[in-house]
Amino acid sequence: MTRIFTTILRTGTFSVAFFTSLTFSLSYSAEHALHGQQFLNHRKESNFSSVPAPDTALEAWLHDQRIYAFNQVLANIGPDGANARETAPGCILASPSRHAPNYYYQWIRDGGIVISSLAEQWQKGKWPKEEEKGILDRLLKVFMDYVDIQRNLQWTNNPSGGFYDGGLGEPKFNADGSEFTGNWGRPQRDGPALRTTAIIDVLLAAATTYPSLLTDYPFLRKLYEPSLPPTSIIKADLEYVAHTWPQKGFDLWEEVNGVHFFTAMVQLKALEDGASLARKFGDPGAADFYEGQATELGRSMWKFWDGRRGHLISTAGITSMNPPRSGLNCDLMLGALHGNGKVFPPWSEEVLASLEKLVRAMNGRYPSRAPPRADGRPSGSAIGRYTEDVYDGVGAGGGHPWFICTASVARVLYSSVVEFCKKQKFDITPRNMQFFQMMNSEIIHMGEIEMMDDRLFNETVRWMFEYGDGFMDVVKRYVSEDGRRVGKMAEQFDPWTGRQLGARDLTWSYGSFLTAVEERERARGWVWGSEGVKGM
Repeated sequence: MTRIFTTILRTGTFSVAFFTSLTFSLSYSAEHALHGQQFLNHRKESNFSSVPAPDTALEAWLHDQRIYAFNQVLANIGPDGANARETAPGCILASPSRHAPNYYYQWIRDGGIVISSLAEQWQKGKWPKEEEKGILDRLLKVFMDYVDIQRNLQWTNNPSGGFYDGGLGEPKFNADGSEFTGNWGRPQRDGPALRTTAIIDVLLAAATTYPSLLTDYPFLRKLYEPSLPPTSIIKADLEYVAHTWPQKGFDLWEEVNGVHFFTAMVQLKALEDGASLARKFGDPGAADFYEGQATELGRSMWKFWDGRRGHLISTAGITSMNPPRSGLNCDLMLGALHGNGKVFPPWSEEVLASLEKLVRAMNGRYPSRAPPRADGRPSGSAIGRYTEDVYDGVGAGGGHPWFICTASVARVLYSSVVEFCKKQKFDITPRNMQFFQMMNSEIIHMGEIEMMDDRLFNETVRWMFEYGDGFMDVVKRYVSEDGRRVGKMAEQFDPWTGRQLGARDLTWSYGSFLTAVEERERARGWVWGSEGVKGM
């Protein structure tokens, strides 16, 4: 490996194959597409008349809203975005809202998640041919600006500390790139992990679209350089994550100080992906260290499973806190989606069991759900952050459903459909039995359900897809006044009045919608064929 890095130092170049050979988990490949086609050919022989075909009106709206959401994300990125003219280049503005509430800041967490969603659009977006170059050039500028500002933010002294003494755990900065000095929940330890993952996602996208970027050695060295103490963006974040993951910090909702499921999941992914990157950059000692920390972190994850309650919990020990909480939280779905795909992935029995209980709890709290089904099967629901939430977007007047959470439940279902179809089976266990019986009442025994069982397998995954569409239909009904027009996505929505609440044009709301639609397309290809939400 030393010889490899010496070659890199001498030539300053990487090949496209170099980056595409990295052992990062990609959610889609040509091989998967081939398997999908094989599955579709098999199911043509079967009759699934009991499962309704995808709603064409919903699909038409998803297509149009996808374009709108993509443009709204770009509108919130400085300095070229229409809502971000006064921000620093590369600033991912949480929201243009400056009053009631003031979200005119850049959060490290939100920015990382949004950049990863844009990198996915870069890789998999279906652009009109005449617009493709302009869109990709715009995205490249966004990514390059993002890298530059994140490096500057890392070196900006702030209330959490400096570059080498805790400052990387600072959750948010002013839109101009200066430190935010007000009272806040500090530190938040998910940001460095999500930033690492986002930049790696950008490199993967660049490897296929802009290979010339991979010959820019000064740029690559800015991202990762093996020296200690660290001076490069990814190396600094990985060192921070590797040394602080056992420590307490505030959760992604910035309310609870503890050790959190979501934070641990994104840290685990960053350490594993970072270890692969470090090895490729000729830093084997660091790679071994990151892998060792990832192994320890992975072993510790079972503290988030509450066997008595039958679901994951958002924060270790949260059920005994004062006041106690159930631990049911939308961040369980988000952690599964942004994790490494191996520990508590979306399709795991623990996540699906938690989804079933989270949805039931939200059904008991909010009246809003998709139109009830005549056959008694569950319809989509409005999903809030957690069952005891009181934040109304401005104060503590009572929690409401969030677009992020509602779309994320749909995405977990779509991801599970894709995985089950790839494996051509799913397992019924004591933990997920209630979830699968909710999907298909004919499932009455534990054990393996294979595609060879044909009707039971195929109907169940189709019902799961249809259930996911129910949550996207809820999103549609609170975005679109008439069910056809596109519309803005704030932070929350009132399930009684339909009014949107909290920060307007929340960038993360649009990003979560985009990734849910992307996952839906993959799931649709497996169970219904490729016709669906067309490209932009």
